[in-house]
Amino acid sequence: HFYSYISKINNKESDNSEVHLLEIEHYAKLIFSRAISVQNAYEHLKLSIEYLEKGDFPASKFDFKDHHKYHLECFYLSLFSVIDRCYLLVGSSILLDESQIENIKGKDLINKRLKSETHLSNLLKSLNTLNSNVNKFKKIRNKIAHNNSFSNEHLETLGYLKIIPDISSKMLESVSLNDAEMNIKEGLMKKTKVEIDSVKCNLEADLNRVFQELHIIYLSLIHISEPTRH
Repeated sequence: HFYSYISKINNKESDNSEVHLLEIEHYAKLIFSRAISVQNAYEHLKLSIEYLEKGDFPASKFDFKDHHKYHLECFYLSLFSVIDRCYLLVGSSILLDESQIENIKGKDLINKRLKSETHLSNLLKSLNTLNSNVNKFKKIRNKIAHNNSFSNEHLETLGYLKIIPDISSKMLESVSLNDAEMNIKEGLMKKTKVEIDSVKCNLEADLNRVFQELHIIYLSLIHISEPTRH
């Protein structure tokens, strides 16, 4: 149905003919757009992970702390962008009204519909698993999105080492400023790796389970020209 949509749009551009789209073609175009949106968020997440795995940024005028903090924020925001967009994909796939699923209570509406239909129980289960596996990061994401920029004890200490000019004189003679900075940096990298590995371990598999359940829905609509919206 998406290919027929593309064909009709192409014909319109070629000969200025009027386009009459079937409801299922509008549906196919919407689902394709939602899927691309999920993919884009996932690519942004992978990009932030790539930068978080770097130990230095020699070509930049910004120091390691600033880079790591920036990409940590992108990591958390992109992670939940993947989840939010996946919910929108599911909502559109089960023919819920766009204006309803895009508002603040959209997830509740989607979950309510999934719970009400026994044939959607596996899709609900897959979504719940996807959500629960990242739920531990939600407080951090909310802090970044609504309150302050992200920080932790490692980032804060690296900041102190940069802004207090005489801190080296206050430290033990056996510990150099550079060694202290390197130790804290390594601790930060290890902490970040644990969180990245936690996401890597589950996210792709969780998304694929959701997509497999959606595939079943799409197969059931192949021969329908006017799907019924809820």
